[in-house]
Amino acid sequence: MILIIVIVLFKFGGIINFSYVVNAIKVSSDPKENERVQELVTEYNKEHAKDMLFPLCKRFNTGMSIHPNAGLYIGDSDQYYDEGSFEVKIIGVRSSQLKKIASEICSMFIQESVLVKDEVQNTVYFLKTPVMNVKEHPALKKKK
Repeated sequence: MILIIVIVLFKFGGIINFSYVVNAIKVSSDPKENERVQELVTEYNKEHAKDMLFPLCKRFNTGMSIHPNAGLYIGDSDQYYDEGSFEVKIIGVRSSQLKKIASEICSMFIQESVLVKDEVQNTVYFLKTPVMNVKEHPALKKKK
């Protein structure tokens, strides 16, 4: 009985918050083309988040719950952003796996950074990682 209580109290997992709005894509010197691509990718991210995250669940053998949020932050350029975001709660992973999942989410949703709350180490931090080549994003691959 005591062993079961100890296992329940020891948490594995964490929370990753990230915007689904894409505003850092530069695919052309034409501002209208950049805006068109940003809107296309943003809409795809919003509508297909579960489909995009499911392969991570399978690969890391974990469960996730996805919740929409309102996101507020100041970007690297000191510009204020008020945009839609998702909160992903992840269970059953250690800190190193949580960091890998956060890195992949950051890249696949084409974000400059994601907010990570590590339940194991009781820390909160921003993770920055290189984003995927925008031409590899599923929203644009379907258009070919």
